[in-house]
Amino acid sequence: MNKTTQTVHIKNSAADSVQKRVRAAIDGLGGMRQWVSPGRRIVIKPNFVAPFREAVTDFDVIRAVVKEIKSVSGTPLIAESSGYEFNTEQTFQLLEVYDLAMELDVEVLNLDNEPYRKIPVENGLIKNYSISEIAFSADAIINLPRLKKPSQTDITCGMKNIFGLLSRKTRAKIHSVNLDRGIVELNRIINPVLTIVDASTVLERAVYGKAIQNRRSQIDGVIAGTDTLAVDRFCCELPGIEPDSIDHISIASKKRKSCQDVGLMGYTEENYTDLARLRHTTKEKMHRLAYRLIFTLETILSHLVRESSIVSYFHYYLGIRPKINASLCDRCGYCAEVCPIDVIDLKRKKILRDCMQLRCLRCYEECNLNAIELVGRKSLRSPVKDKADV
Repeated sequence: MNKTTQTVHIKNSAADSVQKRVRAAIDGLGGMRQWVSPGRRIVIKPNFVAPFREAVTDFDVIRAVVKEIKSVSGTPLIAESSGYEFNTEQTFQLLEVYDLAMELDVEVLNLDNEPYRKIPVENGLIKNYSISEIAFSADAIINLPRLKKPSQTDITCGMKNIFGLLSRKTRAKIHSVNLDRGIVELNRIINPVLTIVDASTVLERAVYGKAIQNRRSQIDGVIAGTDTLAVDRFCCELPGIEPDSIDHISIASKKRKSCQDVGLMGYTEENYTDLARLRHTTKEKMHRLAYRLIFTLETILSHLVRESSIVSYFHYYLGIRPKINASLCDRCGYCAEVCPIDVIDLKRKKILRDCMQLRCLRCYEECNLNAIELVGRKSLRSPVKDKADV
């Protein structure tokens, strides 16, 4: 690691576009040319965790990075696998990722359909990490996370975003043993040349959370750096979280204390917002334990029954899902029209269980009669529609 690490925070301005802020951050670090040379193949790793634009990396961040790579004659490609309980292909389609790729004239890879390479880790959490082959065949990786406050790791940023390069079986194993340690070990294998954080807002959850509202000003901008750990530490400090209180950041920092010597640009005290109130409670700790047990069972089950998953059931029945209120539904059929996977039974006024593979909430969002409700964890909110009764 270089002795001097620089992290750039470009705060939002009413006159600035997202793309302009991203370009300013890249320029503040010395320009794209230092990481990309003509003909080099560059993987862009966004966060496409679920089929909600509000929960994923802003497309304008991706547009800006693609243009910067092409400006120095590099060859960008977009590569991602969605969150464990979601179908990546359906997620891509609902997010219109393929339309974005066509617009930008870049290749897009659904990593679930691509080969993986087993990487042995000496004294590792698990024996082998199955990592997408593209992470090794490409010339460099540019990491584009979305800043969030999920229930499992307290904060998700650059280090956690690399998790999408793992096979689903490896992800399940790591979740069942020690997620934070697994994140650290993976980041010792994969080293993006650049991390640019979409910090336009901070979401309360990884998928179904609202943007955090606070009396202080939001972070509202982009944060970029050449060292993922340094960027993550800075992203903790902005919302008022002690970096070493986050387990995976603390573990990684013990090995690399120099990452705390960060040069900052565009940083002022007013950028702070308070997330202290969101620190995990006993209820959250119990949720984490349950999550870990579910993934343990998932790992065992995967050796017995191929293509079967209990994680999707866990998220569907104990998380959040849409349900038709039969007393309000008039069978107009509009929900069935907008459902991309045809899981609405109008005759029985029921949403079929196959919804668990996507849970896009399009039906809930579009129902003008409020006949579709959200059930599950009441603390969660849909990012697509803000209802007083949810």
